[in-house]
Amino acid sequence: MKHNNDHTITPKPGHAIRLSAQDFALWGSEHLAYVKPVKIRNENGHSSEQTAYGIHRADGHPVGMAETRDLAIAAVIREGWEPLSVH
Repeated sequence: MKHNNDHTITPKPGHAIRLSAQDFALWGSEHLAYVKPVKIRNENGHSSEQTAYGIHRADGHPVGMAETRDLAIAAVIREGWEPLSVH
């Protein structure tokens, strides 16, 4: 298996691909975004009753937030990513 600088993996013919934890975390990170409900904190840092929807890359890095799930999914699609839901 060959690891390139761009994190692509080129398997040898006839061999199964084995992914390290880092490779697995990066897998799809250029094309996938996860949308999950998050609690909004008020100015005192306390969790409120409001829920928003966080947008995260496949590696878990937060990249945005929207007021509704539909808006979050629309933003993900607009960026050319595939939206996935996290519960």
